[in-house]
Amino acid sequence: GMEIVLLLVVYCTFQPDVPIQSLTTWSIWIVAVSLVFAPWIFNPLGWTFDVVSESFWEWMAWIDGHVDASVGKGSWLAFHNDRLQMIRSSPPGQKICRLTLRLLPRAAIAC
Repeated sequence: GMEIVLLLVVYCTFQPDVPIQSLTTWSIWIVAVSLVFAPWIFNPLGWTFDVVSESFWEWMAWIDGHVDASVGKGSWLAFHNDRLQMIRSSPPGQKICRLTLRLLPRAAIAC
């Protein structure tokens, strides 16, 4: 939701004509606002200070690696290494092919 709001602000900054700007973006503003405020509307108790604080400190412990290794994949570093193991162990030709396939849509959009 916040990414859409940021893109709308950038668009509105570069669109000098306010009537056209409001006519073309009003529906996107409604979607962005609903995405941003939906957690508070549908789960108001999920945003109490105690829940947010506890979740934040659990996340910090996971990032720092101070968690029990038996829970999930352990720390962030273990999760990251597990996700990248397939890419790191693949042969160079497969790495180049994978990189080319990932960059191909971006190159098509840039043209």
